[in-house]
Amino acid sequence: MWIKIASFILRFRLYIASVLLVLTVLMGYFATKTEMAYELVNVIPEDDPTNITYQQFKQTFGEDGSMVVVGVATDKLFQLEFFQDWYRFSKDIEGLQNVANIISLPKLYNLERNDSLWKFQVKPLVENEPQTQAEVDAIEAAIQNLPFYHNYLFNPETNATMIAITFDSTATQTKRRESLVAELQALGDELSKKHNVELSYSGVPYIRTINSQKISKELLLFTFLSIVITGIFILIFFRSLQIVASSLIMVAICLTYTIGSMYLMGFKIGILTALIPPLIVVISIQNSVYLLNVYHFEYRTHKNKMLALTRTISKIGVASLLTNLTTAIGFGVFSFTGSSLLDEFGRLAAVNIMVVYVLSVLLIPILFSFLPGPSNKQLRHLDRKTLSGVLSFVNRIVFNHRKWVYSAAIVLVAVSSIGLSKVHTFGYILDGISPKEKLYKDLKFFEQNFGGLFPFEVYIDTKEEGMVRDLGVLQRLELLSRKMEEYPELSRPMSVSELMKFINQAYYRGNPKRYILPNPLEMGKILNMMPNQYNKKNSDLLKSLIDTTYRYTRISCQIADVGTTRNEEIRQSLRAQIDSVFPPEEFNVEITGKSVVHVKGNSYLIKNLSVSLGWAFMIIGIIMALLFSSYKMIGIALLPNLLPLFMTLGIMGFSGISLKESTILIFGVAFGIVVDLTIHYLAKYRFELKKYDYNISQAVRASIDHSGFSMIYTTVILFFGFIIFAFSSFGGTVYLGLLTSLSLAFGLFSNLFLLPSLLLGMEKRMNMRESMKSSVIELEEEDI
Repeated sequence: MWIKIASFILRFRLYIASVLLVLTVLMGYFATKTEMAYELVNVIPEDDPTNITYQQFKQTFGEDGSMVVVGVATDKLFQLEFFQDWYRFSKDIEGLQNVANIISLPKLYNLERNDSLWKFQVKPLVENEPQTQAEVDAIEAAIQNLPFYHNYLFNPETNATMIAITFDSTATQTKRRESLVAELQALGDELSKKHNVELSYSGVPYIRTINSQKISKELLLFTFLSIVITGIFILIFFRSLQIVASSLIMVAICLTYTIGSMYLMGFKIGILTALIPPLIVVISIQNSVYLLNVYHFEYRTHKNKMLALTRTISKIGVASLLTNLTTAIGFGVFSFTGSSLLDEFGRLAAVNIMVVYVLSVLLIPILFSFLPGPSNKQLRHLDRKTLSGVLSFVNRIVFNHRKWVYSAAIVLVAVSSIGLSKVHTFGYILDGISPKEKLYKDLKFFEQNFGGLFPFEVYIDTKEEGMVRDLGVLQRLELLSRKMEEYPELSRPMSVSELMKFINQAYYRGNPKRYILPNPLEMGKILNMMPNQYNKKNSDLLKSLIDTTYRYTRISCQIADVGTTRNEEIRQSLRAQIDSVFPPEEFNVEITGKSVVHVKGNSYLIKNLSVSLGWAFMIIGIIMALLFSSYKMIGIALLPNLLPLFMTLGIMGFSGISLKESTILIFGVAFGIVVDLTIHYLAKYRFELKKYDYNISQAVRASIDHSGFSMIYTTVILFFGFIIFAFSSFGGTVYLGLLTSLSLAFGLFSNLFLLPSLLLGMEKRMNMRESMKSSVIELEEEDI
């Protein structure tokens, strides 16, 4: 069949090239429409109870973690000149397009009791820009006498304050967010320079904006580096600018299809999908190297270019299909995790790997059919003494010292087992961000002065409309809030009980000692002074704390980025306290918020590592079963591919690298790619078995000599293709690059030494003739 396919490709190469050109232009157009991802991707499945609770919470109270915060700590805070500029700074921010709301010291409000109208009136603390120090002193005194605001916007102990800014939906989920953040920082820079103070910026939208900008830059950097590095190695291996140029044309076309397919599949460029273009560069070069090596071997045999290209396609067609398929499986199994984030990554990578395979089989033969046959100089790499010496060394070890290979494998497994026992699951929301970066330092500023920034919510269903007004419920809210204050990792809780204490203070004409919950008699009078408050414009805070039916309420606070382990400990401890304050038979109370979803997502991904890898092993095992209808051969084929993963886990344990979203990718990706080496070796091994009348020793030696070149070439290219991720500013991506590169290196040695050793070790225990007769997939060369 592949002879006919090869003949068709070469006979109609002009037509095929024309179609590919049109498709490439079309995909290029779609590539220009691909956008960066600005919305936060949900990691956990939609039907997970944690996600269901979180979505219900958002339907009731709106999006949490939607604020950008700007903070400063300075003794100048209540000095006239600085306070005036802080006032103007707040006004300027409020005037920015797409800013929905801000809260700051100059924008605070107080409640005043109006006996003549028998109601509370909301009045701004700062009606106009103060003109004298006495006015500023009065403002400071007023804030000091309002405990409601302490440690929310103002920390009296450190003289720190912050401005909380809410962007509208247009800015939060589009590219406009980047320019809005830039405008905000430009205003802040003016204030910083004038008063020689450092402003800190943070908040979930801000962190996502900075990360999106870094992802965009790294996408370009890594794609460029992958092209340069692979181009250099192709030049070193083949010593031909012609081959380098042809390979880079192939890379450019593959990249166009990859980025264009993102748009067609409805995906955007995020922290994981941004890794795919540079990976596609490396994988497309890997395919090119295999094809070119076979082409050069064939051409050197008979010097007939078209015959060599035809035989190249026919020889490598099925084997290359299987290697790309296993690589695609390594990525594609992430779709089985149930995570939309990994599902996008897995599907996009798997589809484009198979597209690269098709393009490789079509483009490389077509391109070289129009070029002169390789010169003697270009064929010298086939006789390179260095590689020949390496392969001779491999043969000596495999044939004369197999016990060394087995012993080394056993020792590596034993040592890796110790490291494996040290592997743990742990992650931060700002995972991988260096403590030296301003983004990290700014987050710590807010954690130290205000307790944290990541939403941590207690969502309460009283099961009856109007119950939130009940004093007993308010007292329960107050009690639970005080218990939550015992956790230093949490910011000061905000609930309707705090609001009622604020109102009670206003009822007693601003007496700070009356910042307590009202008694039943006071409660009745206060409620009479608040008719229809829920529908008034000045009740935004009330709306954010209770729903329109007064059935649902919340205790809202923020948690520091303490890591998944401590976050889970806090939740478990708080859960017991919640149940003691709000009996489960009377109330439904859930802990939720973005930070809780993040922790759940991390644990969910780790739990599903075994599931995704299990699918990969099973599917690839089926492929091996189709190649060799022998359980022993399936075991021999899979064992050299499990060892590198085991060793990588051991290194992670010894190095203290935890399992998290980024490092979990290593195993599926590395397994899928390392299996490629096995398939290429076994493809040649099957052919050599028939050639040497099923003499395993001769077949093993010939397979090492022939396939070893391509295995080493492609592994070197893949190694350096992945190692470029070590230059990322994201720690998780750095580990992905380093550990995947190590896995590939381990995989090369495992397939060069352990796989042939196992084949030789089974020489007297297996009937290869019968095993191959019953195989379903044929990989051997076809007669021409």
